[in-house]
Amino acid sequence: LDQEILDRYARMAFQMADFETELLPTIKRLIKRDLPNVQEPDAAHLRKIVDFLIANEESFAYLSSLTKGDFQWFFSKPTTAERLLSVSDRENALTALAYLLECESLDVSALKRDAEERGWKYTKLLAVIRVTLIDNTKGPPIKELVSFFGEKECRKRFKDMIGILQSPLEAVLAMNK
Repeated sequence: LDQEILDRYARMAFQMADFETELLPTIKRLIKRDLPNVQEPDAAHLRKIVDFLIANEESFAYLSSLTKGDFQWFFSKPTTAERLLSVSDRENALTALAYLLECESLDVSALKRDAEERGWKYTKLLAVIRVTLIDNTKGPPIKELVSFFGEKECRKRFKDMIGILQSPLEAVLAMNK
């Protein structure tokens, strides 16, 4: 068997697995083993993650990638501004995050329109959003992230990142870049 066939089989197995009897206990075991500092999410949150993966991630095949791969963001939040400062300078990031806290909608077409009106690069705004939400420059489309987290949680993460950026230590780190 080649890797492509194995991946396809793994995707089918994941999509066909029973949540309560197979996926839930396995995911909980993986979290305990691989992410000991993460508080175990409740079953409803894990169900939301599985539903998101089935609906949006055609290539998702291995549960281990939840705790050791590209999907760890389901269980964490950025705790530093290091990655954000790799895609934006501190002042522009603060300006963008303040706008995101106050904007009417996190709908991508509204964000694009507002970015153009402000003379911002839309792709830079999306990078600030993505890194603030999942601490990664790669991942699902912004629309899917906003749908998964909900606007309330997104805005909370924007506010938290403003606090991180405004902390004295982050200000010193930003100046040294």
